[in-house]
Amino acid sequence: MSTLVGAGPSSVHVPSFVNSGATAQFHVEFSRNPRSFPINRYVEIIPTNKPQGKYLRIDDEEAVRVADIDRYRWPDRQKRPAPDDLDHEFADFSTTRFAPGFRLGKRTVRAADWNIVASHSRMAATKAMVIRTKRVLTVLTTAGNWTSGVTTDTATNMGGGKWNASSTANKYIQKAINAIANQIVLNTNAVIHRNRIRMVMGPDVAKAVAESPEIAAWLQNHGATLNILLGRHDDFSDFGILAPLFGIGDVVVEDTPIVTDPKKVGTKAAKVFQLTDRVLFLTRERLVGTSIDVEAGDATITYSTVGIFAFEDMTVETKDEDWDRLTEGSVVDDTDVELVAPLSGFYLSDVL
Repeated sequence: MSTLVGAGPSSVHVPSFVNSGATAQFHVEFSRNPRSFPINRYVEIIPTNKPQGKYLRIDDEEAVRVADIDRYRWPDRQKRPAPDDLDHEFADFSTTRFAPGFRLGKRTVRAADWNIVASHSRMAATKAMVIRTKRVLTVLTTAGNWTSGVTTDTATNMGGGKWNASSTANKYIQKAINAIANQIVLNTNAVIHRNRIRMVMGPDVAKAVAESPEIAAWLQNHGATLNILLGRHDDFSDFGILAPLFGIGDVVVEDTPIVTDPKKVGTKAAKVFQLTDRVLFLTRERLVGTSIDVEAGDATITYSTVGIFAFEDMTVETKDEDWDRLTEGSVVDDTDVELVAPLSGFYLSDVL
């Protein structure tokens, strides 16, 4: 039953969704721009015109194998030394298609006071990138994909202890980074040096690194300490970590969250970060002629640790179904994630 009221600021108009003027369609939404996902900074996209195929791996040992230097001596009037054989293998890739999407009734679309199709499209694009990130991190954090002692080990074995226990005296973080950088240089025949390596960590590890006495002391002695603390340094990274760090070319904080619980009405699900107490040291480069250029499409040699073979790369599609009066949309990602060059990377486990 309605009640008569006097005239006042809150009683002389009917509240409605703001959809005009400077605050047009003001609403809250947390859909992330696909270009802003951290994965774009450490994974190479490899376009392919077939959903299945092969790529070539050349033996990494023969170029530096000199078991007996005398075997390569070439005295006058003698035949050249016997040539060496270079081994190779063809590795397989096979893409899988994913298509997160939405379905809306045209009646709902027509009645909505905001661009409901656009907001659902943004949701689908965000989910497609979350799925892609999960697939990549699953490959990168599966110990069986790496070689123990060569491309994977624990923080204690590499640096003497866990990173949240580092100090100015034990320098667990610097020791581990130095050991891993040296291992990658060794594994790649000195093709990849530390300034071309990207260190990828989750927010929990980044927080522990930034707050550690070891890094705090290092920053205090840095010439740009004030600018770093104020966030004005050009190389200032998330959590106050300076990049390059101990010579490592870039520091990437992989902060992509995920909800793994099924949707339940009235229940707020828990979100978690996808990368926990592990650190990935990765390379993302292609060789073009005599220069390095990851963007060039005609490159024939890659040094990238992990690659995404893309038969279809994030195609956004919408359609109207007139008979059933539906508007449907999806984002199609037909890709395969492969550890293409594991020797150019390193998987560090048990960091915290």
